[in-house]
Amino acid sequence: MNEQEPASIVKFNRPKASIISIGVCAISAAIEFAIAGTWKLPFFWAVFIIQAITAIVSIYILEPNLLHERMHPQGEDKDKFGRHIVTALYLVSIFLPALDVGRLHFCDRIPLPLQYFGALLNVLGWAGIVWAMRINMYFSSAIRLQPDRNQQVITTGPYRVIRHPGYSFASLGFIGQTLMFGSWLGMIPTILLVIDFAYRSFLEEKILVDGLPGYGAYMEQVKSRWIPGLF
Repeated sequence: MNEQEPASIVKFNRPKASIISIGVCAISAAIEFAIAGTWKLPFFWAVFIIQAITAIVSIYILEPNLLHERMHPQGEDKDKFGRHIVTALYLVSIFLPALDVGRLHFCDRIPLPLQYFGALLNVLGWAGIVWAMRINMYFSSAIRLQPDRNQQVITTGPYRVIRHPGYSFASLGFIGQTLMFGSWLGMIPTILLVIDFAYRSFLEEKILVDGLPGYGAYMEQVKSRWIPGLF
């Protein structure tokens, strides 16, 4: 039940991936500021700086096989439209607050201390995701079994206390990000994202119990899915 490296190591161009990641962050920021009608939004800048740093750190500390799997997952995804739903909700969660804070001013009343608290949650969330991916070589973006990558049950790091640290930390990061944006309106797609993560975690567990040796015993050992002792 320990991590095992796949037999073959894929080639991964880290500098190129870094440039692409920075470009994506820059384009996202440009669209947000265009929607808002202003670039004078310090917390929006902070969100994208955190995202860019997280992306670059991930590119340089994660295994090439995992990076390739996350970008180009192999095999059948058991949640065929899941990644598209996540992407759509994420885009709404960043563009809707920009519209509200910059133009509508409908629900842009999140207190400044809560925005700073959101920044803390955001950093902790992304750091936790990177930690989980560093520990779990099989952290695919698709819900699938990975016999092609010699998949095993991971029981170290955050997986010692919760079974789905990726979804847990992602939820923390997105909630923090929405607080940083300063618009309660952004909580609508964010809550839907968290609900979708919960659905994906249940679906993932069903597949792992049925197809990954040792996962049932791991569930008996680690009772909590997302929050130690609670859920």
